[in-house]
Amino acid sequence: MARLQGGLQHIRVLLLSLNRRQASAPGRLLPWKAVEDALDMSRQYRLRLTAVLDLSPEAQQLVDRHNLAEATIRPIVEKLKPYPDLQLKALRQLIAWQEAEALGEGEGRPLVPSVRVLVDRLLLAQQA
Repeated sequence: MARLQGGLQHIRVLLLSLNRRQASAPGRLLPWKAVEDALDMSRQYRLRLTAVLDLSPEAQQLVDRHNLAEATIRPIVEKLKPYPDLQLKALRQLIAWQEAEALGEGEGRPLVPSVRVLVDRLLLAQQA
């Protein structure tokens, strides 16, 4: 996740340096709205991307290492924020499903709905 965290901040700094009107303010970050506009990214999507940074450091490393799509991990980010151990469990299962699919050994499951079901089951087990 260092790439995501560093990447978005780097984009803000880079765009600021390209913005001649604000170039005289060293160390000042460009507003997120300007970054969203420059990248043609909605505020909602930017918030979803930056919400990944709410995962535990270990979970962020798995997301980064396996290049997991934001939409695929969204249920994990949204519902498992207070449960670092469940984040890891869910991410490892997702990675196993993706690896099985890549090897042609998967069940052809749609990942996003499967992750939603997995997250709900993990939360139910946590509450039991």
